Amino acid sequence: MRLGWTPERETEFEQYHEDALRPARVAVEHRSAYVLYGEQGEFRAELAGRLRHEEIWPAVGDWVAVRGSRRRSRCSPRTRRPSS
Repeated sequence: MRLGWTPERETEFEQYHEDALRPARVAVEHRSAYVLYGEQGEFRAELAGRLRHEEIWPAVGDWVAVRGSRRRSRCSPRTRRPSS
């Protein structure tokens, strides 16, 4: 997987592997529903309820951690793209 995935990002994401979470990048945001790109290609996901209450709202371009059920459960540290 590319999409801006770097060795540094892999190191930051290691903490989520033990919870069986996979990385994906937010491509489109629709309220609490998202279109993500990951190893399995493009798919839809919803923001997990716990995150809604904590007001952790990923934005387009963010890396997030997803569970096999395709429901977002945790967010990895935010990555900002450099401005052009």
